[in-house]
Amino acid sequence: MRELRVGSRGGGWGAVFGVLLWGAAASAQTEGPSISLKNNSEGIVRGASYNPNYLRLNQFNRQNCLDDERVSFNVDIGGTQATVSGFHLEAWVGTGCEELANRSGGVCTQVGAVGNSVERVELFVRDLVRSTATTEAEPCASESELPASASLYFMLVNGDGQPPPGSLWSITWSYRYDLVPPTAPTSVQASPAEGGLLLSWEHPDAPADLRQYAFLCDPPPEADPAEDLGPNELCESPRLGPGEMTTLAQVSQFLCGYTEGAATSAEVTPLAADVTYAVGVFALDGYYNFSPLSDTVCDVPEPPTEPSTRRTVITDRGCAVGGGREGPLGALLVVAGVAGLARRRRGRKS
Repeated sequence: MRELRVGSRGGGWGAVFGVLLWGAAASAQTEGPSISLKNNSEGIVRGASYNPNYLRLNQFNRQNCLDDERVSFNVDIGGTQATVSGFHLEAWVGTGCEELANRSGGVCTQVGAVGNSVERVELFVRDLVRSTATTEAEPCASESELPASASLYFMLVNGDGQPPPGSLWSITWSYRYDLVPPTAPTSVQASPAEGGLLLSWEHPDAPADLRQYAFLCDPPPEADPAEDLGPNELCESPRLGPGEMTTLAQVSQFLCGYTEGAATSAEVTPLAADVTYAVGVFALDGYYNFSPLSDTVCDVPEPPTEPSTRRTVITDRGCAVGGGREGPLGALLVVAGVAGLARRRRGRKS
């Protein structure tokens, strides 16, 4: 099996959200070579920024784009050597890319072209996003607040861009992306609670597909407060920047809880008593884009009456949900570690 790598950059629930469409009428008799996309666990492979616990296979967010994640497609090319000879595999993004006029007229953008024996095509999320952009702006900076839809076409064509005879020379994979992060929560307040802090906030510009809120604490929840600096007397944390975009690196170190849905208050536990914590809130949308961090607030937890080893978040509905490193958001911690390792490896190769 040979492999295509488009570009010079290094590497970066479930079922495909979309339909694989044949490029011509299925009833037509196949006389030439055919291609098919392996629609199974090994057919489409995402990179380190993808986690099936919280993203669909064909959805991309801002972090996937910034990390320049790769997506591998395993394509079967069928037919005898005689029928395959003279045709090669191309990958295009656009509308109606089976039509040569759309490919030559600029309606479609080519994102890959390889020989007829290649079975694995690797594309970059950044290129999939860039190919549908209408301006020359940074490809990971979306122009719309609504998720964008696009189609990726694989097809066999000859040197003139013409397909072989038959009906199975083209397949389509639909994908969606949302690169717009939510706005930051506002009016954050904190007060002491037994073994933790009670938080409240507002979010008048919350996105329609708001998924959850999460909290970053300094000192980090796993750190020894006696050995960690934390915030200063003005509640300024050198490691949590209000208004700055929340990063996976911050989540991996400072995550101390989260809520589900649109709850705007929560109790974050356990936190060490008699320690001043700076806490900020950020929002996540349906594509798990992170908002900038809210302003940080500071307070000191009260001593707990009983020891606790489980971190929970109590929403304003009185429901206890997983916090800290449990649940879907906790899975991001694993992603952060893997993505960081991939970036370090990429840096050594450059």
